Amino acid sequence: MLRANFHTHTTLCDGISTPEEMARRAALLGFTQLGFSGHMDPDNHMDMNLYRNRIHALQEQYRGKIDILMGIELDTIYNPVYARQVEYTIGSTHFPDVACNRGYESDRPLSVDASPEDLQLLADRLSEEYALRHEGRMVSVLTEKEAEALLDSIRGM
Repeated sequence: MLRANFHTHTTLCDGISTPEEMARRAALLGFTQLGFSGHMDPDNHMDMNLYRNRIHALQEQYRGKIDILMGIELDTIYNPVYARQVEYTIGSTHFPDVACNRGYESDRPLSVDASPEDLQLLADRLSEEYALRHEGRMVSVLTEKEAEALLDSIRGM
């Protein structure tokens, strides 16, 4: 059985446990590897120097006991320069790089998982964009009832 996790978030981004707490728990559970993958998204990113220092300290502390890896989760619209500073990268699509996330007055990009309201706004804007690209022909992927059920399920999470 694989005793490892490579998609681990901490209090340095949007997690609820510190890197030290996560490493201690992983060691207690008999993990052989623990990979940290902090976010570097437009609205949720870490202090990279602090992240690097904390993870390097854990790598030293747990050397020979558990393999600690320093990764990062990069969204499709974020600057990939951070990928060169870590051992691995997880790609994500929280922020769709589509016209509906550009050209609108907003203090932040819209994320598909920030809130049901943001998801609805993205869906509405994407529908508008799709209709414009298809010469005004509106094509619906979901019925209104299906869309409402999807939003209800997200609200219930």
